[in-house]
Amino acid sequence: SSGINAEYGGKEVFVIQSGSKRVNNDVFEMLNLVYACKTSCARRVIAVVPYLPYSQQCRMRRRACITSKLIAKMMCNAGINHLITMDLHQREIHGFFDCSVDNLRSSPFLLQHVLDTIPDYRESVIIARHPSATRRATSYAERLQVNFAVVHGELKAEE
Repeated sequence: SSGINAEYGGKEVFVIQSGSKRVNNDVFEMLNLVYACKTSCARRVIAVVPYLPYSQQCRMRRRACITSKLIAKMMCNAGINHLITMDLHQREIHGFFDCSVDNLRSSPFLLQHVLDTIPDYRESVIIARHPSATRRATSYAERLQVNFAVVHGELKAEE
């Protein structure tokens, strides 16, 4: 149960959801908290969700639902006025939201960390785990001026 003090009425409220392995619990915990803030007369609710759950499920395949669109609609319906997130899987996800979205990029911080803390980073290789990650791996490799590789293979279902 999410209880909100009356002192939040008329104020701008930030709800921070860090996420865990219990994705569905985290989503509904956040929705419940946002809804409690809205019904307690919060002026604005800003959700800070560094990793947006189900953001990789943003395309329609074989008549399946677009789960990231459902999550976006649920978040806006609960009362989110603004979303701050990081590294959305696809830029098109912005369009699923009926509120404003700030998609922050982590790459400048990650690249600076590599430059500052790994003395021989130029001897490293950036590896894309699968072909669809090639664009991001290439971008990092070019900016660090290192080589890159792509792993191409198929995952086999466990028997």
